[in-house]
This record gives sequence, structure tokens and C-alpha cells, in this order.
Amino acid sequence: MRRREFLEIAAATLAASGRGGALSGVADQVVTERRNAGQPHRGKVLALVTPHLDDGPIFAGGTLAKLLSEGYTGYFIRTSNDEKDSYHLSLGARFKC
Repeated sequence: MRRREFLEIAAATLAASGRGGALSGVADQVVTERRNAGQPHRGKVLALVTPHLDDGPIFAGGTLAKLLSEGYTGYFIRTSNDEKDSYHLSLGARFKC
């Protein structure tokens, strides 16, 4: 099942069950932090340690872009070589050592 299909089914289920209203209070608690003017964090270092190179941009891309634009020097530290990350490989090729 694809992520989009899963989310559509989950949203439809919540709406049909009447529980969708339980999530409405959450929107009042969400705070959007805007970009600070200038570069108040110039000289600071941001280290992102992830198992895969795409994890940071996928899960925290907006936060990373904000911090880097505010002056942080960023280092992405990947803890794997991503060789087994490919969706187009067969199962045998994926686990071949």
C-alpha cells in the first residue's frame, strides 16, 4: 500500500467515525516559527546524523533550510553507504554481499 492511499483511508475512516473532530484542537497548538532576519546564528555548526542521505531533507527539510539560511554551517553525516536502499533492485540483488 502506498503512503498516500494509507493516509486517504485513515482520513476517511476518522471522518466516518466522527473522531475527526478530536484533531481540531491540535491546530490551535501548532506554532510556525518564521525565519529570523539576517544571520543570527553565523558561526554555529549544525550536524545532521542520519542512516540515509535523504532522511534529513525528507523529514526535516524546512527546518534545515531555515537554520542554514540563518547562518549555520551544515554537515550531513551519513552512517551507511545506501547500497541496499534501492527500490529498483531485486530482492536477491538487494541482499547480495
